[in-house]
Amino acid sequence: MLRFFTPVHDLPDGVRQRLRDIDGHVNAAIIAFDAAVRDDDHPEGRPVGVGRWMGSPTGPPELAVTVIDDYHGKGVGSRLMDALMVLARRRGLRRIIADVLRENMAMRSLCNRHRAVVVPSGDARVVRYRIDI
Repeated sequence: MLRFFTPVHDLPDGVRQRLRDIDGHVNAAIIAFDAAVRDDDHPEGRPVGVGRWMGSPTGPPELAVTVIDDYHGKGVGSRLMDALMVLARRRGLRRIIADVLRENMAMRSLCNRHRAVVVPSGDARVVRYRIDI
């Protein structure tokens, strides 16, 4: 699994490549933009969040949702999660796993909105959710 539960300042090349390897089936990503904030680098708007799943050879793909701090509590994570679930259904996925730090109540709430089931994670700091699609 690819997860970082601590700040990461430099990603190894292999990790960067895996994050860029988006095919919409095994690995998928949806980016949220704030269209009201534009600049030369981002004419479509400021990127404010990303939701993704990454395939796993040993089980269901793993889900992650990240929203920049200034946009927390504004519904960005909910919209990303909803869009990911729609895409997952269209792609024929039946299940997704989300490993969430126990103290991350916002992400835990998102998972619970999608009727997630808690399953053993093997790590007392992590709540593992199984989301049936």
